Amino acid sequence: MTQKILAEAVNYSPSYLSRHLKKVTGKTISQLISEAKLRLAQDLLANTNMPISKIAEQIGYTSESHFFKLFKNNYQITPNHYRRLMSTSQYNVKKPRNT
Repeated sequence: MTQKILAEAVNYSPSYLSRHLKKVTGKTISQLISEAKLRLAQDLLANTNMPISKIAEQIGYTSESHFFKLFKNNYQITPNHYRRLMSTSQYNVKKPRNT
């Protein structure tokens, strides 16, 4: 996902789209794209067994270490830790007793 592709999709120039999004959201287009990629990574970590290196690659990061750094900066935990937390919370829910 790039600024150019997004601009073409909504039929705006890249510079206009960038200014408009900054005005509306207070964030740069790069920040918004990064946030969208990280939300997709969260979903993939929680719902697949895909290796983290493949997740990083799929969402557009060529460096796994860069992906780890961005993920940790945004969520204060590593992708590995996030995956463990999600798998624990989904499958270790206590069921009510039949009394």
